[in-house]
Amino acid sequence: MFLAPDEVVQLSDDSSLSVPGSASDLFRLSTPASDSGPFRMPIEDVVTINRRVFIIGRVEQGAVHGGDVIEISGDGQSITARVVRVEFLCWRGDGEPSASAGDNVGLRVARVRPEQIRVGWIANAQSAVQLP
Repeated sequence: MFLAPDEVVQLSDDSSLSVPGSASDLFRLSTPASDSGPFRMPIEDVVTINRRVFIIGRVEQGAVHGGDVIEISGDGQSITARVVRVEFLCWRGDGEPSASAGDNVGLRVARVRPEQIRVGWIANAQSAVQLP
């Protein structure tokens, strides 16, 4: 069954229970990215490349740059790490890498082992923490 872009699928007699008819409508339902506020990124993957740890995700809010101190938290645990480098999953080529809301990125982090982080945790700005 194919649906027209504006067609709505009726799930029941209750009109409040309907879903958009196209994939593009589903993407619009996700949380919009915002440049305002502190950095926030849900972690979608944790990878190790040449003994370097990368956390991968989509920046939901704020911005992050190389050298920033972030807090990675979840399951009642919290880890403080320094962002060594911002790697874009789709390179924009516009100077010094930094990520802002809506960007899909890999953040190379220092002082963290991959087994300390889990998918689903959140990376947040942590400006109050000073690392030596």
